[in-house]
Amino acid sequence: MSITTLTELQTAITDRLARTDFTTAQVNECIALAESEMQSTLRAADMETKAVAFNIANEFEQVPANFLEVNAFYVNGSTRYPLQYMSDEMQAFSYSTSGSPKFYSVIGNLFHFAPIPSSATSATLVYFTKIPALSTTNSTNWLLTASPDAYLYGACKHAAIRLQQPDAAQGYDALFQASLARIQKSSNRARFGPGMRTITA
Repeated sequence: MSITTLTELQTAITDRLARTDFTTAQVNECIALAESEMQSTLRAADMETKAVAFNIANEFEQVPANFLEVNAFYVNGSTRYPLQYMSDEMQAFSYSTSGSPKFYSVIGNLFHFAPIPSSATSATLVYFTKIPALSTTNSTNWLLTASPDAYLYGACKHAAIRLQQPDAAQGYDALFQASLARIQKSSNRARFGPGMRTITA
């Protein structure tokens, strides 16, 4: 059976569990838990995007929609230079004047820049985005298309935990972690080439 949509995933999970008392709402909860775990673990190429003209006009700027984590951040211009991460506490302590931004931190859904920009500055932001959650209005995404096994094993793991089946949960977790490792390894090869720097899942 192919698993390319939320409905097909729900059916596959229900078949694996072989339980008539496990509701669709419970299946969806397990899928969401698996998504949350994958989102905190994976940093795949398909999660990466960029904003080539990110406008830094104020000390605080909104992060992009579905922002997860910065991969690279640099100021545009004839001479590009990277923005360095500095904790918000250090920024507040070290910079009280305006000028060209050199540092950033992330506070909730805001970027904090230091020094405070004296004028609008264009920057390029390369960042990881959240995995689009499966729902009735979003029946598939790149991860389900590429690696349905990760979704299946991850959801079954959380279902086994809910059903208090520790041996089954352990078995599904081993399969789930192996799937995540394959996804990350494949992504690393695509991004960095063989033998280059890798990110472990």
